[in-house]
Amino acid sequence: FPSHDTDSTFVQFQYFVFGVRAMLVLLKNYIAGGHNTTEKIINRWAPAGVDNNPTTSYIAQVAFSSGINPRATISFANKEQIRKIAKAIADYENGKSNVINDSTFDYAYSIA
Repeated sequence: FPSHDTDSTFVQFQYFVFGVRAMLVLLKNYIAGGHNTTEKIINRWAPAGVDNNPTTSYIAQVAFSSGINPRATISFANKEQIRKIAKAIADYENGKSNVINDSTFDYAYSIA
């Protein structure tokens, strides 16, 4: 998917939906690799001790925003669970609400 990297740390995508797809592919791979709870996902996504990540508060916020217990098992096949987790992560990362709308999520999920 086309990108135009102007940041040496993060990949940048020409279209937002492809960035959402990349997030979903990471979540899919994390879950397949045994990181199948919000707690495990965020510990992998933003590990404590790296770049001053506030991992504990990140887990709590994603759990609160998604309404999913941080230790509940998550399945990538459960589209609504993934929607809630992805939206909560995007909101946390961007510091604002409703970063990913439903139509963008639905398309990204369909191509992930």
